Amino acid sequence: MIDQWRNFKEEANQKYEQYSKRINQAEMKNQENNRELISECEKQREETEAMRNERQNSKIEMHKLQVKLDGYMRDYERYFSENKRLRELVNTIRDEKDTAISELNRLKVIYHDRVNELNDECNIKIAQLENQLLEQKEKHRHSEEGAYEVMVQQEKITDKWKGEHAKTVGYFEKTLKHLEVENRMLKDKVIQLKASVSVMREEKHGSRAAPGHDDKGRERTRSKERDSRSKDRSKTK
Repeated sequence: MIDQWRNFKEEANQKYEQYSKRINQAEMKNQENNRELISECEKQREETEAMRNERQNSKIEMHKLQVKLDGYMRDYERYFSENKRLRELVNTIRDEKDTAISELNRLKVIYHDRVNELNDECNIKIAQLENQLLEQKEKHRHSEEGAYEVMVQQEKITDKWKGEHAKTVGYFEKTLKHLEVENRMLKDKVIQLKASVSVMREEKHGSRAAPGHDDKGRERTRSKERDSRSKDRSKTK
């Protein structure tokens, strides 16, 4: 009985140890699983936070894109209206162009005919002017012959005038020299008269002055007269 009990106890202990080992292994596995789950939850939380941030950023980006889209739509509407206006302007300009081309063609025909008429009139006038030019040339030739004869007569008269002019110049040169001599003589007389008048004035107004002073004044007037005469003589030489 005791042996059975021992065997049972040993078996129970062995089973307990086996169960405890299994339980420890299971707990270890559970802990590892818990850690993995916790890490997985952390990852899921981080991914969720990232997705939340990304969603917020996407909302901001969508708002920016919406604002840009609204701006593009306004630009599109403005460009559309501008394009419509430009098309209308192009059509108007095209109509004006067609009208101007038709008017230009009409004026081209009119002016072409007028140019032909003017060309004919110019040819007639050119022929008349050529005839007048020939007549003028003939008249000019006759006038040149007459002018040559007049020039020959003028040269003869000019030679005659030159001789008379040379004689007149000689006569006036002689007269001029004679007048220069007379002018110098008159100039000397005027100087003498001025000196005598100044002496008389000094005698009249300076009767109270000393006689030595009168002699000095007279000597000064005489020296002035001598200097003027010497200058006149040097000029005549």
